[in-house]
Amino acid sequence: MRPRLLALTATPAVNSVNGVVLVLAVLLLMAPLPFVPFANTLPAIGIILLCLGMAERDGVVIVAGYVVALVSAVYVGALLYFAAKAGSDPRAAWDALVALAGRLLGAS
Repeated sequence: MRPRLLALTATPAVNSVNGVVLVLAVLLLMAPLPFVPFANTLPAIGIILLCLGMAERDGVVIVAGYVVALVSAVYVGALLYFAAKAGSDPRAAWDALVALAGRLLGAS
C-alpha cells in the first residue's frame, strides 16, 4: 500500500463520502441473515478495504472497497428480498428464483 489516487482522500468532502459508504457497509454487516454464506463476510471485507485505504491514503484500495461494498449491497439486498418473498409466499419465491436463474443463464 502506498499513497495513490490522492483525489479520493484529499478533501474533507471526499472523506465524508468515504465515511457514508463505510456506514452503509456497516449497516449491511448488521443485516439479520444468520446461516447464509458470505452475508457478513462481503460487507466486512468492504469495511476493511475502505478503512485501510483511508488510513494509508490509497485510492486504489478505496475503489476496491467501493466495489466490494456495492457487490455486498446487491447480494444482501437480494437475500433480504428473497427472504421476505419466501415468508409471504414460498412458491412465488421459488418461481422468482428460477426465473432469475433462467435470465442469468440465458444471458451468458
